[in-house]
Amino acid sequence: MMIFWLKSAPAFALLLLATNATARGLDWNKDPLSEFTELRADAQLPESRKIPVSPARLDQGAIDEDDDPALGGKEAPVALISFGSYQCPYSKAFYLEILPRLQAEYVDKGKVRFVFRDFPLPKHKNSKPAAEASECADEQGKFWDFHGGLFLNQKRLGPELYVELAQQSGLDLARFKECIDSGKYRQEVEIDHDYGIKIGVTGTPTAFINGKIFAGMEPYEKFKALIDEELARHP
Repeated sequence: MMIFWLKSAPAFALLLLATNATARGLDWNKDPLSEFTELRADAQLPESRKIPVSPARLDQGAIDEDDDPALGGKEAPVALISFGSYQCPYSKAFYLEILPRLQAEYVDKGKVRFVFRDFPLPKHKNSKPAAEASECADEQGKFWDFHGGLFLNQKRLGPELYVELAQQSGLDLARFKECIDSGKYRQEVEIDHDYGIKIGVTGTPTAFINGKIFAGMEPYEKFKALIDEELARHP
């Protein structure tokens, strides 16, 4: 059984999609984005969980990165903090369609720092365990490998997939399993989620570009326009 994931960075995503059409759980005989039009993410939280957003707070560009996985250096003039859910089809679309282009045009050139924070949606029962597993992979320095594998095999989220991805990534399997079984990063995932609610995240994907909220799966050009605006302000 072959599992497909990103071996070094998200820029490989499109190549993998083109060459691995038989990946289990994915049907690439049709338009790769068609499944995202067929599936609707649960992008809403109960009204009681929503917390008013302070525009002044967001405009300060002071969104906390915590110690979450990042691409690009801290010296980059633009910080893009992305909140995503591993079971959300739009988070998957962002990872496959937007992030590789952002990395090539901005991250790899030192212009943008990309940070991923977990925001498992309430009705996505497999998203929180997947997030915890990704934190266990991050502990061994293999977050991006594992992160990509989760999205590329989104329909198979579960313990069997996590073990397979851990093996494929070359993780210490005993240490990885112990990490998951102990719930070591359960609180870390909850901290990300609760912080997201505090600053106004209600669905995924939601990005903050130098503190400015950018909610939903939008065309790449819209991300580019806002990033370029920030770069003009902070050359």
